[in-house]
This record gives sequence, structure tokens and C-alpha cells, in this order.
Amino acid sequence: MIHVITSANRHLYEPELLAHFRLRHEIYVVERNWTNLSRPDGLERDQFDNEDAIYILASEDDQIIGGSRLVPTTRQVKLVRYIRDMSREMAKMANTASFDFLSYLLYLVVAEAQSLSNSELTGDSEDSLQN
Repeated sequence: MIHVITSANRHLYEPELLAHFRLRHEIYVVERNWTNLSRPDGLERDQFDNEDAIYILASEDDQIIGGSRLVPTTRQVKLVRYIRDMSREMAKMANTASFDFLSYLLYLVVAEAQSLSNSELTGDSEDSLQN
């Protein structure tokens, strides 16, 4: 079954969201050994897990087996700044067995973004806010 979770119905899906965050921890911290994401509660969450996030979760036999998070672009999201800040961590991951294509692609995006001006990166100029 597919579940779409928004801020309007989030209160109905608290157990499913916790299972999703546990699954993310299992995948990223345990399987891929991204220890910088490790937290004592065993849940993988970050600043993009907020009221604006929309989750699409897959369940089978009442177990969460997969999911994805969507971050709306209708609000100013300084994702490129976040990615830029993570570029050092991405470079470290490139030297581990857990490095995968998505990490490589993200690393390329960071390298490209670093060639842009600071205002283009952060959305600080009027032009970048309108695009």
C-alpha cells in the first residue's frame, strides 16, 4: 500500500513515520556506514524533515518497506548551500565502500554549484528568488 503524508494528515501517521526514519537509519547508518548521520534514538532525520515535507511511504503487511521525502520548492530552500556544506563529507564518502552513484552525482552537483556566484547559490539576490 502507498501512503501520502502531508502536514494535514501527519498526526494519523506518526508510527509509520517513525518506522520510515528507522528504515532510513538502517540504510544510511548501518548498511552504508554513514556514521555522521548516527543518532542515539536510531532515527535518521534532518532539517528537511519538517512540516513542509511530504512523504510517500510504501507498506506491506503493516510494515514500512520504503519511502521518499519530497521538499516543496514553493518556499525558499537553500538546498544548494546545504549540499555545498556537505561537500567535504561527500569527498570522504568517495573513499569508502559505501560510495554509490547517487553520492557521486551529488558530488558533481556540488562541484558545479561551487562555480556559481554566492548569490546564485544561496538565493540571496532578487533574480534568484524569482527563478
